[in-house]
Amino acid sequence: MHINPGSMKANLIDIQSIVANTNLHAVAVSETWFNEKHNDNLISLTNFTLIRHDRKNKRGGGVALYLRPGINYKIITKSHPNSFSEYLFIEVFPNSDKSFALGVVYNPPANTKIEPLKRCLSNISNCLIMGDFNINFLNSSSMTTRFRSFLSSIDLCCINSTETNFVKGKTPTQIDLLIAKNKSFIKTFSQLPLDKVAPLRSIEIKPNNKPSWLTRELENLMNARDFYHNIYYSEKNLHLQSKYYNTFKKLRNKVNALKRKLKMKKARSLLDPNLPPKLSAQIH
Repeated sequence: MHINPGSMKANLIDIQSIVANTNLHAVAVSETWFNEKHNDNLISLTNFTLIRHDRKNKRGGGVALYLRPGINYKIITKSHPNSFSEYLFIEVFPNSDKSFALGVVYNPPANTKIEPLKRCLSNISNCLIMGDFNINFLNSSSMTTRFRSFLSSIDLCCINSTETNFVKGKTPTQIDLLIAKNKSFIKTFSQLPLDKVAPLRSIEIKPNNKPSWLTRELENLMNARDFYHNIYYSEKNLHLQSKYYNTFKKLRNKVNALKRKLKMKKARSLLDPNLPPKLSAQIH
């Protein structure tokens, strides 16, 4: 089974609910968002062994495999820290059967620098690969065409052929791929329908209580401020950390100044026009 939760920790309870009481042998995860602060015991799935490869010094990314205990394995290869494409491959020894390679891949959106991934795939035989490649196999773009040709040249093929990614207001895509040496390697294949797992739990949607003085300009500044605040805290490089903090401070000051200005403008619009001139002037 392959999933891309966009932060495994944030969705751990839901994913545990999906895999509980199943006969799954392995769960491949793209975009784990794990880092060195995440202890294995806190991000484990019940009755699975965690094999992880985290992104270093940057937020997001990362890949992992959750394997049932009792299945012997050894790590074959993994991507270099902070490489453009992230991957992890293990050799699995299922019972007395012939071993095979099991891999998980995460290729970030718009990344075209996949030569290290190609070299890795070229050197692995008898494999099963799952992942979020961000290469849409439902179109005929140059990137898709080149990658299809590459897979064919090393006797690999994509098993799935339908939409895997659904974003409201956009055309569905097939960017999550199941790749194998040949189709006969796969006995059965299916995609889990959304209505079989959702809703996993009920949540309360809070009403939109945005203040009337809040503008799009202020929202954009606040988002930028929060972005630099987050990467400042996650950055390990002291030079970059200082750079991000200075940018954060400038944006924070802009947010505070614009917020005061908008609040004052709103307050003035609510003033009684019949107020005595002196009192009105003092409020202004």
